[in-house]
Amino acid sequence: MAREEFRYYRDRRKVVHRRKESWFNAEREKVYSESFKRVKGMDDLTPYEPPKPKAKAKPKAKKVKKGSKK
Repeated sequence: MAREEFRYYRDRRKVVHRRKESWFNAEREKVYSESFKRVKGMDDLTPYEPPKPKAKAKPKAKKVKKGSKK
């Protein structure tokens, strides 16, 4: 069974609550970002930082063998 992902938010009174990831859409995201601060977890009140996307590896150019004629 898939593990439920949650987002944790803290209000002005420093009360932390959570919502399921699937609960969010563009409208709800906007409302929450205006009124609440996203934190890492119930016990960890440090600001949440989304993971940085990994840089894609650039393909290496093939070396041309010296001395080959076409």
